[in-house]
Amino acid sequence: MLDNELKSYLLPNLFNAAVRAGAAIMQVYKNKEDYDISIKSDKTSDYRRGPTGRYETIKTYLGPTRIPILSEEGREMRYEERCNWELFWLVDPLDGTVEFIKGNNEFTVNIALMENNRSVASVVYVPIWARCISRGAGAVLS
Repeated sequence: MLDNELKSYLLPNLFNAAVRAGAAIMQVYKNKEDYDISIKSDKTSDYRRGPTGRYETIKTYLGPTRIPILSEEGREMRYEERCNWELFWLVDPLDGTVEFIKGNNEFTVNIALMENNRSVASVVYVPIWARCISRGAGAVLS
């Protein structure tokens, strides 16, 4: 079980990853004409321009924790590889893909720290409002 000292070490990474990914998303959202945005067959979005994006931003902040990251946008991991993870980050770098593309402001960055397949700390970041809603990680931030 994670103790409070370890959680306090990990939480800044969690918040920074969500807020920085939100900033990357807003760069695209405000300048959509500069990007090639499309919906992939699995209903997730894809946009290209430059080497960095929302998932790469999240990896930058969560990578130093050396805790595995599970995300639909990361490399595909077989169940056999991840089924025994006791601790991992569960990431949805852009929840609300279609809404993002439509431009209706209803999208978020979702990150959870999972311990034995249960969330012990999570953040939902709403980039359009610059708000973080957290569970098990402290108060709501603005």
